[in-house]
Amino acid sequence: MVPLSERIAVPFVGREAELAAIIGMMADCRVLTVTGGGGAGKTRLAMEAVRRANAAEQRDTFVVPLARTASPELLVSAVLEEVEGRQEPGRDPMESLAARLTGRPVRLVLDDCEHLAVELAVVLRELLVRCAELRVLATSRQPLALEEETVAQLSRMSLPDPDAPSALLSVVESEAGRLFIASAVTRAAEFAISPATAGAIARICRELDGVPLAITLAAARIVDQSPEEIAAGLTDHRLRLSSDGSPPGTQAPAHQRSLRASQAWSYALLDDADQVLFRRLGVLSVGTVEDTGAVCLPSLDAVEVQARLLSLSERGLITAEPDPLLGVTYEMLGTVREYALDLLAAEEEEDELRDRHLAVFGELADEADSLLNNPLGRRALHLHLPDLRAALSRAIERNVPAALAMCEGLAHYWFAADRFAEGRASCAHALAVADHCDAAAQALVLWCSALLAAAVEDYAEAHVLATRGLALAERSGNERALGLCLQITSFALGTVEPQRAAENGLRAVELLRDAGNAHDLGHALMTLASIEALRDRFDSFALLRAEFMSIPEARDDQWLRILLDLHAAWAYLTQGEPRAALTQADHLLEMVGGEVSMRAGLARAHRLHAMARSGQASDALTEGMAALEEARAAGSVVVVLALEQALAIAELAVGDLDSAGRRAEQHADTPALHSAATWRELLARIALERADTAAAYAHAAAIRDVGQHTGSQRQAAFAKYVEGVAALQDGDLPGAADCLHEALSAQDQCGCRRDAADTLEALGHLAVRRGDMERAGRLHAASAAGRRALGCVRVPPDGPELHEQRARVEADLGIEAAAQARAEGERLALQQAIAYAQRSRGRRQRALAGLASLTPTEMEAARLAASGLSNPEIASRMFISRDTVKVHLSHVYAKLGVTSRTQLGGLLADADARAVITDT
Repeated sequence: MVPLSERIAVPFVGREAELAAIIGMMADCRVLTVTGGGGAGKTRLAMEAVRRANAAEQRDTFVVPLARTASPELLVSAVLEEVEGRQEPGRDPMESLAARLTGRPVRLVLDDCEHLAVELAVVLRELLVRCAELRVLATSRQPLALEEETVAQLSRMSLPDPDAPSALLSVVESEAGRLFIASAVTRAAEFAISPATAGAIARICRELDGVPLAITLAAARIVDQSPEEIAAGLTDHRLRLSSDGSPPGTQAPAHQRSLRASQAWSYALLDDADQVLFRRLGVLSVGTVEDTGAVCLPSLDAVEVQARLLSLSERGLITAEPDPLLGVTYEMLGTVREYALDLLAAEEEEDELRDRHLAVFGELADEADSLLNNPLGRRALHLHLPDLRAALSRAIERNVPAALAMCEGLAHYWFAADRFAEGRASCAHALAVADHCDAAAQALVLWCSALLAAAVEDYAEAHVLATRGLALAERSGNERALGLCLQITSFALGTVEPQRAAENGLRAVELLRDAGNAHDLGHALMTLASIEALRDRFDSFALLRAEFMSIPEARDDQWLRILLDLHAAWAYLTQGEPRAALTQADHLLEMVGGEVSMRAGLARAHRLHAMARSGQASDALTEGMAALEEARAAGSVVVVLALEQALAIAELAVGDLDSAGRRAEQHADTPALHSAATWRELLARIALERADTAAAYAHAAAIRDVGQHTGSQRQAAFAKYVEGVAALQDGDLPGAADCLHEALSAQDQCGCRRDAADTLEALGHLAVRRGDMERAGRLHAASAAGRRALGCVRVPPDGPELHEQRARVEADLGIEAAAQARAEGERLALQQAIAYAQRSRGRRQRALAGLASLTPTEMEAARLAASGLSNPEIASRMFISRDTVKVHLSHVYAKLGVTSRTQLGGLLADADARAVITDT
């Protein structure tokens, strides 16, 4: 963001000696603070010094305007945002900031620091220790009191010499005179100094004590006044006004008196309507015509408001800046705003204006969810963030119910913009004064705070906050608040207690479905779907996603949709559909554009993972290493870990077992269960490639433990697969057969097609060891064909063992018979190949009808239905949604040929009776 004073179209003139000195000091000190009074030109001088220094020095420079950062708690987040970093899960903002600045030559230009000097000094002390190449240039009305600090105190600009023989020469030889001329030309291109006007210009510069802002304000009057008239007006106001409104005779510093005189004179020249707008604009940080009208001039139409704004802009009192989405925005310099607020207080209008400001920006907060769904809305929220902050602070002081409503309204904005720390602090401040407010309103703010805590992986705090919210929501009887608090407990527990997370998530979905708020229901469906994806329950995920997509308010909510689609990409990868995952990831990257965020980083990691799985591992490594460096520079912990995982898979895909293993070993003990299982899977595959069966069994046990905790059938099946291959390598053929067939059956049921292809290959190896070469040839070919159909490659790539196995088949059968076996296997679709492998166990395939045709899940649903439980009760008992229950029961009725629960109960009772007789 370019500081406002840099956007004033006045060329840099004067202060050549100070500029050269500051550039020299910048090269020799780590912290340089340019000090001076308000309007002294600190920012312009600092920015010109940086511009010139950067031409000779390669250093990343970030400008951080702090004038509108009112709260010390927001200081670090404000700096982090300007250096293009984000607060990441697992880190507080300071950690993310230090990571972003470490290991690179960076210069921070911190503008308007005086109101945060103490807090900023604390932040800089830590950064200077941790970031050896960091350099700081600050502007402030007072030093920062750092040991490493060098202070450059600005003197006033040189003034025209009153004793010079030529007034014209004295003006052009003085810094103040040249600034007046340059400023006047920007307002009136035809302006030129002459011997006749030089004396008046010299008096203007001396009256204003060489204060740059005062001079530019005076020069702005050149469009409708002569230099003589300007000089006369300034002299009059300097005589009548003190700098701070104190009684005559009170002495303030000369530059303050001069600046106040210039401001007061500029204000006095405005007509009454422009004066009203000028002083009222002090409460707005940045405004459009619409905002200005709503807050400052509610009785005027947009055309009249725009005309008033243009009038102030032409007089240099505000700046007009084109915005590509919002049209023109208007802003005051900080020093001018201070004067406007003084006038507003003197007119006793401030309370009324601030209350109206709160009402306008409270409405904006209430609309934040819908604004997030389009670029114009997101731009409006970002532009008005300082005003939203100011309105929320006002509400916490004067209108606590409004503060609670604003926190709830901004919840998703804070989440989507990665403003986790800011949102948590705001919620905490609001809740601290809300003891006597409505319980449901408090519960909703606790939901917001818990959501933001969970987003940075502070799951313990998230659970505490959500539990408090649940208690308040239950007391209030508000189903929406209760549903949202259940939803966030589900979110918080998702990676550590997925079973409980699924229970709470399902209850939240049911409550919010009944409450009738489509957006809230979409949020709950997204949360439950993500948990089901992490538990590898893909059928349930698909049903929940389908319901989400059937709700326009959810489907059209971009940030919710992105979160859901990230899990969809993961589901495609896990099931063995890398092409679909790649398409999904690329679409996500299009949606997020070039933003630096957690969701953009995760989409990139899914893309790299899909590339590695689909045969583009070398490209994935090249792209991934660059992405990893960017993520590390941004301090993005979660994205770094996701990219590390994608890179490990790519390394395994090209056969670099050592590098993949080193990455996996660093992260295998993470408390996030699903991530831990994925790292263990990598290590298990590496152990199997190396025939290290002891390590393989250990990894399988760890994966099984995770699967038991998460309820993931896939993880349990993969553990069986690993044990089966390890048993085969140890020569335990019966044990291998049992494990591999159990794994294949589970993989078939849960739709893990890539895993099933791997198991078919292992069963081919088992067939070789048993001497059944035709079967081996068919299974090897069917496995390879299944991967091709899925768009997958073998990870790791074909090794010596597989080539040796194929050679043995060919040697035993002969070239022609081996080719025939391979051709037969290649003609089998993956499902047919699974059925072929299962038949070889001497058991018939699952029947197409009757009880024997039911899957275990269908049988469980059938027995619960026959026992008299309703669909919601079955859903709760099985931890699935009502829609999933309906699907399972429709399959049961079709397979058994029944049409009612009574018929179903009778059929099951008869089967049980027959089983008892048989056992007897």
